[in-house]
Amino acid sequence: MRMSFWLTPMALLGAALCAGAATLTTEPEKVVFDNTAGSATVKVLTDGVPLPASEIRGFHLMVGGSDYSHMFRFSKADGTVTLTPSPTVEVGSYDLRINTTKGDVWLKVYTPLGEKQTSLQALAQKLNMSVDELKRQAGMSKEMGQRGVEISLPPVFPVGRTLTMDMGNTADVKARWEVDRKVVAEEGVLAYLFKEAGPHLFTYTEFRGDAVAAQASGVVEGAEMPANDVSVDAGTTLTLEAPQGYGQFAWTVDGNPAGTGPKLEIKRDAPCEVTVKVLSEKPATGRPEEFDKTTYRVKVTPKKK
Repeated sequence: MRMSFWLTPMALLGAALCAGAATLTTEPEKVVFDNTAGSATVKVLTDGVPLPASEIRGFHLMVGGSDYSHMFRFSKADGTVTLTPSPTVEVGSYDLRINTTKGDVWLKVYTPLGEKQTSLQALAQKLNMSVDELKRQAGMSKEMGQRGVEISLPPVFPVGRTLTMDMGNTADVKARWEVDRKVVAEEGVLAYLFKEAGPHLFTYTEFRGDAVAAQASGVVEGAEMPANDVSVDAGTTLTLEAPQGYGQFAWTVDGNPAGTGPKLEIKRDAPCEVTVKVLSEKPATGRPEEFDKTTYRVKVTPKKK
C-alpha cells in the first residue's frame, strides 16, 4: 500500500541525511494529540544512540513555509524531546523540525484535538448513525473482514490537497473506496480532494465475487491551515501576499470581497482587529483542482508617537 499527502520532502524522509554524516531519527516518527491535556515524549537518536540534550539546538513547527512553534511548548533531555500543546494550538497537520548539531530531523505532528469539536457527533449525524456505530466502523473498535486488511490514514489532512492511496491490488482483485458512504473509486487506487474542513469516513472494501472479502475504515479530519497572526500600526499600509504558484485569487476582509490579485493592501486608521482570507486556485503545478486557503488575523495597534 502506498499513500501520499501534503508533507515537506524532508518530513517524508523522516530524518535529515548528509553524505558521511550521522543518521538522525526519531521514535516514533509521528505523534497524535487528541486533546490538549498531557504531553508526548519522543526519542531523538543518532545512528541509533540517544542524542545528548546539549546537541539539540531548537524547534520549529512548520506548515509549508510558515512557523507555528507558538502552538506547542518544547523541552529537551538526553535522548528525548517533549511536546506539550499550548492554549493557542489549532487542529492541523504539522512538521516539527528539530535542529541539532548534527543536522535537522523531522517529526510529523497531528492535532485532531477531539475535545475542541464535536466532529464525530457531526459526522455520525450526517451519516444517520450513532457515534458508537461510527467508531466501530472507523476501526476505533476492532472489526476484521474475512481475511483482514489494513489502511493507514492520516488523522488530519489539509483542505485543498488530494489524499492518494494505492492498495497495490492485482488486476483480478475487485475493490472499492467510499467516502461518507458514497462510492468515489471502483478500484484500489484513491485520489480524494479535501474541499472543506471537517471529518470524513473512508471505507475500503475488497470483494470475492459479490461477497465482501475484506474491509477497513478510518476517519480523517480535514483541516484548514492555521491563521497567520500579523500586527501593524494604525495608519500604516499593510501588504499581504497570497502563496506563490497559483493563477487565480479571491480576497476577503471580514467576509467582504476585497480583491483578486496576488497581493492585497489594507490600511486602518484606528486600532482594531480584522480577518483577511485569500482563496488561491489554478496551481501552476500538481493537480489542477487543488487550492489553498490562507487566513491572516491582523491586529491594528495604536500609532506610535
